[in-house]
Amino acid sequence: MTKTFKDENIGVIEFAYNAWTGRFNARINGVQASRLDKRTLKVAIEEKTYIIYTYGNVFTGINFTCEKKTFKVTEKAPWYVYVLGLIPFIMTMVFGNVPYFAQSGFYYIGGAIGGAISGMLSFLAIFFSAFVNKHIYRLLILFGAIIVTFLACWGLGNAFAMALQAANA
Repeated sequence: MTKTFKDENIGVIEFAYNAWTGRFNARINGVQASRLDKRTLKVAIEEKTYIIYTYGNVFTGINFTCEKKTFKVTEKAPWYVYVLGLIPFIMTMVFGNVPYFAQSGFYYIGGAIGGAISGMLSFLAIFFSAFVNKHIYRLLILFGAIIVTFLACWGLGNAFAMALQAANA
C-alpha cells in the first residue's frame, strides 16, 4: 500500500507499507529514503536532511513523523473487528459444550478440534480485516469467518456422529 502526502514545507511524501512483511519505505520529492534502523528512515535532499520515524502496526494504526508533523497512514482497527472476530471462537465454545444440542440431533464439534478450527478462523478474520480499509469488506470477512466456522464445526460434528453410528451398527 502506498500513500501520498503533500506538505507545504516538506513537499511530496510517498510512504509505502507492505502489510504482509511489515516493512515500509518512503520517498520525499522523488528521493528514496535510506534505512537508519527498523523504524527510522533518512532522506537527504541537497543540504536538507529529513528523518522519518514510524510507529504503530495494522491493529493500532500506522503513523509517521517528519519535521515534527504526524501523518496517518492507516486507521486503527475499529472495536467491532475484535468483537465480531471472537464470535466464531465463543460460538464453538457454547455449541460444542451444550449436551442438549447433541441429544436433539444437532452435532457441533467442540473441544480441541473445534477450538483449533474456530481459533484459527477468529485469528485470520481479525488479521485480514485489519488490513482492509473499507468497513463493508471488514464486515464481509468477519461474517464469512463466522459462517465458515459454523459450517465446518457442524459438518465435522455430523460426520463424526455418522461414523460413530455406522461403527455401532
